[in-house]
This record gives sequence, structure tokens and C-alpha cells, in this order.
Amino acid sequence: MPRRGTSKSRESDNIFITSPTSASQESVDFELMKTVKEMGIATKKRREAKRNKIDNERIRRVQDVKGRLDGLFESHRSRKLKLQQAQWAKLSSLNKKRQELEAQILASMTAVERHTMNMARELDAMFVGRLEGLKELEKKDG
Repeated sequence: MPRRGTSKSRESDNIFITSPTSASQESVDFELMKTVKEMGIATKKRREAKRNKIDNERIRRVQDVKGRLDGLFESHRSRKLKLQQAQWAKLSSLNKKRQELEAQILASMTAVERHTMNMARELDAMFVGRLEGLKELEKKDG
């Protein structure tokens, strides 16, 4: 009997090399590797499909949010424009009323000035007349 650890080996030690089932074992190993590879590819495809689905959903949501934001912005801009137009119309109306009031005030002031000047002339004429009357009385008494 050969000793253990020697370079000579028994036939049973080379079972994988000389075994009659080694060809079928290689076929099974090849099929197993092929199946594992196909599973890896299928898993990769499923993962990629999920990733694409998530990415497409994200893109759809971003577009949806963008559309809603654009709608809100347009609505806000439209309301702001209407408010500004209403404010300008009110301001224009108030400005017209102010101008009319200023014209009325100016007309009233002009009328008051004219009446005051007339009264001043009348008073002046009255005082001149009385002074002349007093001077005549003084000459007669004097």
C-alpha cells in the first residue's frame, strides 16, 4: 500500500478526472452557470425596468407640478394685472375729481378776491366821501 502524501495516488483519488459522470457534471455545471447568468440578466432587466418606471413617474410628477405652478403663476399674474388696472382707473378718477375741486376752489377764490376788491373800492369811496363831508363841515364851522 502506498503511503499517504506520496506522489502516487489511487485511482479513486482522481474520481473527477476519470469518472464517467464528469461529462454530465460539466453539462449540469454549464446549465447551472447559464441559468445563473440568465437570472442575473433578468434581475438586471427588472431592476432597470423599475428604475425607468420610477424615473418616468418622477418626470411625470415634475411636469405635473410645473404645470400647476405655471397655472398658479398665470392666475396670480392675471389677478395682479386686473387689480393694477382697477387701481389705475380709480386713481385716474380720483385725479379727475381733484382737478375739478382745484378748479372750483380757484373759481371760488377768484370770486372772493373780486368781491373783496369791490368792497374795498366801495369802502374807499365811502371813506373819501365822508372825509370830504367832514372837511366841508369843518370849513363851514371854521
